[in-house]
Amino acid sequence: LFHQDVLEFWHHLRLLTPGTSEQKYLECLSALSDRKPIDKKLFSEASKAFGYHHHLLDKRIKKIDKTSCRACINSETGKPECLACHIDGNFKLSKHLIENESKERSYFGNEIICDDSELNEIMEEVNRVKPRVQKHKGMCGNSEFKAAQEVSSQRKNLDVAGNMMGSCGHATIQQPVSVRM
Repeated sequence: LFHQDVLEFWHHLRLLTPGTSEQKYLECLSALSDRKPIDKKLFSEASKAFGYHHHLLDKRIKKIDKTSCRACINSETGKPECLACHIDGNFKLSKHLIENESKERSYFGNEIICDDSELNEIMEEVNRVKPRVQKHKGMCGNSEFKAAQEVSSQRKNLDVAGNMMGSCGHATIQQPVSVRM
């Protein structure tokens, strides 16, 4: 078991100083303590659970909506009105297709990343408005470059190729999605 102060300190340290190593933090705690070394896996799980409970406090009790930018709210209507959106992706967060994979329950469910069924509905709506054209063999737009292909042979064995996120000009993430192949 870990004291709440240790988990809260790690939570804030991780958020305020990106790139801080959890392993080094645990080594520092072990150096301060006379006890056995700290179980890294147990601490990692406790840290994730603490982060989730911190999120629940913000959402349910403090009523903080982290996907709504306060600066983008229209003063006349009181509704969010994002004037500009920046889309960015990270294709280093990939996940391979695994047969008979156990589906572990995520702490956050679909609160953070859009659910697959919701994403499929959005993709169907986009394809209804602008259907895919086979003329360019899956190329994006009028491009003749291989890098602009819609389907990559390098990523054919991946279930998730990465994450894409849209944010307003004030760096508030509106909705992240997993990029499916």
